[in-house]
Amino acid sequence: MVRFLAAMVAVWMSGAVPSHAGCGDVEAACTVDLGTYHARVPEGPIQGAILYLHGFGGNGEGALRPKGWVNTALDRGYVLIAPDGLPYAAGRVRG
Repeated sequence: MVRFLAAMVAVWMSGAVPSHAGCGDVEAACTVDLGTYHARVPEGPIQGAILYLHGFGGNGEGALRPKGWVNTALDRGYVLIAPDGLPYAAGRVRG
């Protein structure tokens, strides 16, 4: 999974694919073979990327919800990528 995410970031940063390729609304999850992720792209030139790996049970949408750090990173030209985690197993409780 880590190799896949590293390759995804490398391809995205190279400009080989357009931002949000295959995605509709920027708020919706983007789908790839191994799962889904959420992304935000700055309006100006891209300076780099931040791959946000949230904790167990989290999701990419929630990771990109805090507007303070998200807006700061976007204003500085960073692409934000947050993959969705695996869902909790049936019968497991959070805690």
